Amino acid sequence: MEGTFDSKTHFFQVTSLTDDVGYVEFKATKNDNSITLYKKFTLSKVTTGIDGKDAEFYSIETNTPIVNVSYTYNTNGQKTSTSYSHDSVIFKAYL
Repeated sequence: MEGTFDSKTHFFQVTSLTDDVGYVEFKATKNDNSITLYKKFTLSKVTTGIDGKDAEFYSIETNTPIVNVSYTYNTNGQKTSTSYSHDSVIFKAYL
């Protein structure tokens, strides 16, 4: 996959996708380098279906892109509990 990034508008435009699937990964770093985040976007070509029929496109959504996991350890270094930032994660699929 190839594309161009406009640093003023923070817009990435895909200019070519030679394979059926490609991805672009963005890295964002806080000014003092204390936090770095990565976000990967996957793109897929949609082509005609079998024997020229319309292609089927499936999409999956989630109510949260991130789930944080926290662990508590005792003085011996053994994990004693696990907690999550969300009680549940909801996925929705569309055809």
